[in-house]
Amino acid sequence: MNLIEEPHMATLPPTAEAAPASLHGETGSGLAAAAEQVSRETLANRDGVRFRDFRRNLTPKYHLVWLQLLAGHAALLISAAVLVAGDYYVPGLWFLSVPLGSVLFGYTLAYILLFFHEAAHYNLLPSRRWNDRLANLCIGVFT
Repeated sequence: MNLIEEPHMATLPPTAEAAPASLHGETGSGLAAAAEQVSRETLANRDGVRFRDFRRNLTPKYHLVWLQLLAGHAALLISAAVLVAGDYYVPGLWFLSVPLGSVLFGYTLAYILLFFHEAAHYNLLPSRRWNDRLANLCIGVFT
């Protein structure tokens, strides 16, 4: 029995094939009960690659994380510059620049703050000490 009919997704171990009929109910609790029976040792995709082996082969791409984080900082600075320049050259349009600036700043700050999640998984730098320090400096300063 497949949990999800997508390629490269998890399948139940052979011991779960003879699951009780209650697992196949229409209430949605069947999936949760089936997931409890799946262990990380037996979890595999359709190609037979086990979760443990898949996870072992994952490598963080620190340069991409930093590129995207710095792009967020650049977007914040560019937004501020555009809003300040717009207010300087056309001071009467504050009723447009305030809502526009609020949306731009809110969206960009939310984007930057999402990198705290990456920092919590130590995906900014290989050194945990420097990962935390730079997360506080580059992301935590906005909180």
